[in-house]
Amino acid sequence: MIHGLLIEGTDYAGKTTVCKLLGARLSAAGLPARLGHCYVFDMPILDHFLAEAKRTPDLLEIDWFYSANILLDLARCHRGLPSGFLVQDRHWLSQVGRNRFFHPDVSGLPSQLIWDEHLPFAFNYYLTSTPKAKRERALLRPSKSVRDTHLRDNPERHQAYDEYLVSLLPAEERWTVVDTSELRPEQVAERIATDVLRRLHAEAPAQVRPVVAR
Repeated sequence: MIHGLLIEGTDYAGKTTVCKLLGARLSAAGLPARLGHCYVFDMPILDHFLAEAKRTPDLLEIDWFYSANILLDLARCHRGLPSGFLVQDRHWLSQVGRNRFFHPDVSGLPSQLIWDEHLPFAFNYYLTSTPKAKRERALLRPSKSVRDTHLRDNPERHQAYDEYLVSLLPAEERWTVVDTSELRPEQVAERIATDVLRRLHAEAPAQVRPVVAR
């Protein structure tokens, strides 16, 4: 199990902003946090495949590169995990979801292998929202990828993808679904940080300082 928390959700869910706020909030509460994005480890080969993925507009080709990257990252995780508490923006679930939702008829994509090899985080949160909230956020943030553009331009498919990812959440792992539709990123981060710190106190009271109510 990875010592940390994983934030998952579709594009335009606000994951990156929430993770940055969470890192600061947890560190202020006495739990120094390291931020991770997509992969737990930084490796030059991952950067190379990411650069190659950006060269193509083809979603399937992109997901072949991304699938290779997550498997390389998981292999490194199985050799040993980093120290400290990790706040992770996306990991294994995103890639399994991408492969199965966007390419359901393509054989060979290692979706099941990613699922089998993944390591759960101690705390797992999925950020969801209504179609209306997704549309509003898409208008506020420029598209960062081919998939961003596709989901922005196809709101019904975007919502179906969101619901599909929720259906994949493993029942045996600690997953909390947070509806962020009416919440600011600061409120989402505070809610998750409070939950994590409460649960850590209950399991190992000496690991963190008392949380100061705000």
